[in-house]
Amino acid sequence: DFGVGPAVRRAVARGGHGESFGNPAYMAPEVELGQLLMESDLYALAVVFYEMATGSLPFEGPNFLIQKREFRLHPPSRLTPDVPRSLDAPLLKALQPDPRQRFHSAPEFLTAIEAALKR
Repeated sequence: DFGVGPAVRRAVARGGHGESFGNPAYMAPEVELGQLLMESDLYALAVVFYEMATGSLPFEGPNFLIQKREFRLHPPSRLTPDVPRSLDAPLLKALQPDPRQRFHSAPEFLTAIEAALKR
């Protein structure tokens, strides 16, 4: 979702339509609750990385928010044997339900992914 959902919701609300936009599969838990942080965008990026690595979403829905808050997902290497186990840690960190436990910058996330792929 990369922070687009809340901006679109605000724009639509100003227009009086009151509709909500965004894809819950990619939205950080706090975004679904109306809060947008830099870590929210990194969360969405982690969902994309996870999906690229495994071919599936980390949270399948339909109750995305509950699954995210309870951290109901499998490490990527468990789903796809070709994924190095070293990639599990940075992806799981980036998908933590609490934004304070995630990466706080894109360079920090990228460095962790690159290091995992070198192992």
